[in-house]
Order: sequence, then C-alpha cells, then structure tokens
Amino acid sequence: MHLPNAGTIFFFCVYLPAASFSVELFKEYVDLLHELYSVYSQIGIVIFAGDFNAKVQGSRVSGVQDDRSKLLRRVLDEFSLISLNTQTFCKGPIHTFKGYENGPCSTIDHIIVPDKLSFKPENVNILDDHGLNLSDHFPIICTFNLGDSHPNLSTSSTNIAWNKALSNGSLTDYAFAVSQNLWTVDTNQTDIEKYYSEIVNSLVLAARDTQTIVKHKRHLKPYWNDHLTELHDSMIQRRNVWISEHRPRGEEYESNELRRVYDEYVAEMSSDIEKSIDVDQRLAWCIINSRRSRNTSDILLKLNNKLVNDPESVCAEFANLFEAIAKTSDHTEDKVNNKLLNLIRNRYDNDPIRPVFFYEISKIVTNLPNGKASGLDGISYEHLKYGGKLLFRHLCNLYNLIFDQCITPVDWKTSVVIPLFKGKGAVMLDLNVGCPVQADDIALISPTFSGMQCMINICYSYSVKWKFEFSPSKSQVLLFPKRNEMYRD
Repeated sequence: MHLPNAGTIFFFCVYLPAASFSVELFKEYVDLLHELYSVYSQIGIVIFAGDFNAKVQGSRVSGVQDDRSKLLRRVLDEFSLISLNTQTFCKGPIHTFKGYENGPCSTIDHIIVPDKLSFKPENVNILDDHGLNLSDHFPIICTFNLGDSHPNLSTSSTNIAWNKALSNGSLTDYAFAVSQNLWTVDTNQTDIEKYYSEIVNSLVLAARDTQTIVKHKRHLKPYWNDHLTELHDSMIQRRNVWISEHRPRGEEYESNELRRVYDEYVAEMSSDIEKSIDVDQRLAWCIINSRRSRNTSDILLKLNNKLVNDPESVCAEFANLFEAIAKTSDHTEDKVNNKLLNLIRNRYDNDPIRPVFFYEISKIVTNLPNGKASGLDGISYEHLKYGGKLLFRHLCNLYNLIFDQCITPVDWKTSVVIPLFKGKGAVMLDLNVGCPVQADDIALISPTFSGMQCMINICYSYSVKWKFEFSPSKSQVLLFPKRNEMYRD
C-alpha cells in the first residue's frame, strides 16, 4: 500500500505451524519472518497479522512462555516490534482463541507492528464470541490514523517514453507543465525534505500529464493490434464492474479474441516456414529459432582480452579482474568521516563551501546522458534535462540549501538490498521471485575474501542465465574488515 507522503506499507498475512508440528518446523517459519522483515523494512513499513500459534507477552497479557513463544519473542525484540492486541489500549477479551465445547483459551493471534510508527493506531478491539462467529478464533479490528498530507508521487514505477517525446515534439508541453507546477513552490523555505518532495512531485505529475507512458514492448507481442487494445480496455472496465458486483459467474470472455489472434499469428508463422523451407532455409531457421524458448548459446565471455568458455575459467578471470581493480584500506572510513567533520566545523571559517550557481547547474544537467535508470524517487535524467530554466533555479536553491545545512534528502541515502541465494532454486527473496531489478552499477560488499569470491561466482551464474556482461570500467569490489580488525593498531 502506497501512502501519501508516508512511504509504503507491506502487509503480510501470517499462519505459523500449529502446536501439533515440531518446534524445528516452527523455527524455520520464524526465520522466514525474520528475513522478510529484514528486507522489506528497508523500503517501507512492515505489518504482520494472522495466526502466529505462539503467545506474545504485553502490558495486558502475561504468562509462562514456551519454546515457540521464545523464538517469536527474539524476532520481536530484535526489530522492536509489538503486538497491538496485547497493549493496554486494546479493548475486548484478552484471549483470541477459544476451543470448542469450553476448550482452552490463549492469545495466539496478533497484529505485529513497529514500536514507533509514523502514524497512530486507533480503535484496537478484539470482538467477543457470539452466535454468528463460526470460528474458534476471535476477530481483531484495528484502524490507523494516517493524517492529512500531500501525495508523494515519486513512489510510482511508471516509465516515460522519452524517445517518443523527442520525435513528436512534446517536450515543450512537458517543460511548460513543469513551470506551472513549480510556480507556486516557495524558494525561501528551509525544510529540505519538503522542498525536495515538492520538486519531485512536480516533475512526476508533469511527465504523467504530457508524456506517453510505456505500457508494453511491442516486440514481445508482435500480433497485438489496435482492436485488441480496445478489447483490453473494455475488459478492464468490465472486470472492475464484475468485482464491484461480488464476482458473479459468466460465460463470455473478451480474452477469447486474444487467443484467436495469437493462434492466427502462430499459423501464419508456420505457413511462412513451410513456404521458406525449400527456398530460403536460412530464413526458415531464423523463424524456428525465434520460436524456441530454450537457450541455445554457448558460454563465451571476453575478459582482459582473453576468451573463456568454461565456468572455471570465467570465475578465475572474474577473480583476477576484481582483484586487480580492488583497493582496500583499513582506515578509509575513518578518513572520510574525519574529513566530513572538518568540512562541517570549518565551513564558515577555514574551508567555506562555495555556493552553486545557475550556469553550473544548467551546464551539468544539459549534458546528462539519456536512457539511464532512475533512482528510488522515480526521477530520471530526462526529467531534469527537459524541465526548463525554472527547474534549474529550484535545483540551484536546493543544492545551496543542502550545502548550507549539511543535510541531504532521505531518498538520496536510500538503497535496495537484494540478497543472492544459490543452489536452492526459486526460494523466498530469490531474484527469480518477485519484481525484476534493473541497475547500471552493482556493488559487492563482503568482510572476507572467501565471501567475496562466493558472490562473484553467484553474479557469474546470473550473467550466464540472463545473458548480460559486467563492465570492468564500472565494477568495483569493496572489502570491509571486521570491526575488531578495523580499529586494531
């Protein structure tokens, strides 16, 4: 769930193994919860809700904890998580489970949230048992006060067809829309986060209103036509109506037209193969190979002007390459921190920070390359290049404000950590599961050489599977020692 100016909330429905299963199996699921929170808490707020089959102590719930409760308690304490229905502001019965025919009562259902939320939970209530409740679990109701805030449009992952904008001349409309949106933005404000958010929202809104959004890649569906687009839009509208009417059953589907057009496309390709097999075998085999889904290419990489075609040689060449460009130092972090502190302390005296001027911003932004991936705020280089002079003035004010206060926006310091797994197939948090990630620069960070070598091997396996190459000019290895080694004399 994307919230206005409050980031993203991830809701996870939880159902942990019951007491009839072993503690070892329960521990495996608790470890999965630990990994889920470790990853998704970096990019948003995580809320767990469901049947945990474990007791959680709180201000209104106490008792002896068993092994299951202790395992879950460790995760909650590590990430400062609490159960809302165990707090004093929760109303209703204490227990959430009651066995049939006056069976035992326990509190095993929970709504788990961070201890310090940016919004306030209200009206937490456990509904008591009644005749209409056919379950042995009691419902837990909770509402959150999100407050009033301006919408943050930067959380969208919408892609703009900038190449089409360059050809159809719609960049002028985009620059005018940016100027209209930025005209009411105050240039004398001191809140960097608010100022930055207003600039980002102005750019994203202007791009949405004036530019074409990339919806699909035509080469993936060469049989697609305008008639299918109309039917697809109609299908979406009817689906929304169908959902609003509680999903009644029906027998007519617009998707049948899609299957018909696709079958005609396949039949046409087969006909071309039959006609070309005796006349132009090269064309026939090109058509046949284009229809194959399996990988028919061999492993062949060129590293350091040397061609290698076996996994062992590729790993060895990658290791030699990264070792050649690696620059490790035990005191790099200390030097950076000391220099930053000196700049902050002496910025007005010995080493003042020179302000940024309009012509500098204009020159740098105008020369930015096209086609680069955007950051987490959704702003690409094209958003800045074609925004106009008023945008350049706001950027100049923003950078001078950052230098004056020595504070950078949170989005500039936020990154996404993608764990790499090997030898287990499509497991939780694997790159094969979830949304694909696109990035120009990849950093490998490890405290040991063996760990670094393991990650290099994993990256190599992905490069073979997904057919991409690593650029030596953009590759860097960061090897951080352990804390006790870092401060060793």
